[in-house]
Amino acid sequence: MTRVVRLGLALSLAFACMLPAASAEAPDLEGTWIGKTDVPDVGSIDVVLTLKRGEAGYTAAISDSASLIAPDTAARELKVDGDTLSFWFPLADGATVSMQLKVSGDTMSGSWQHQEGQTGALYLERKKEK
Repeated sequence: MTRVVRLGLALSLAFACMLPAASAEAPDLEGTWIGKTDVPDVGSIDVVLTLKRGEAGYTAAISDSASLIAPDTAARELKVDGDTLSFWFPLADGATVSMQLKVSGDTMSGSWQHQEGQTGALYLERKKEK
């Protein structure tokens, strides 16, 4: 192997090692997020998502103003991938809803999908602490 090839491989490896550190920087999601969504046959409802950071990652609880979700229902399979948050949760009637939200500072926007296929947009803002 020539000296130039070894140098090229070394530089490539060094650059590759730097990428995970730069992309691993996930946004801080901890706090209470409040927003609205429209639900077919129900109308506009308020949604509250509370995220807490622990040693094993984030946990979340979700509730709504129409009691479609039992109070403080735990989010399941919560994943943070870069600036995207995804999870699912059961409704009070046992059906499930999945969510995918893009985080941008103190806002999240994205969509939900009911297990039967209905979808809707959701926009949340982080509640300002006093």
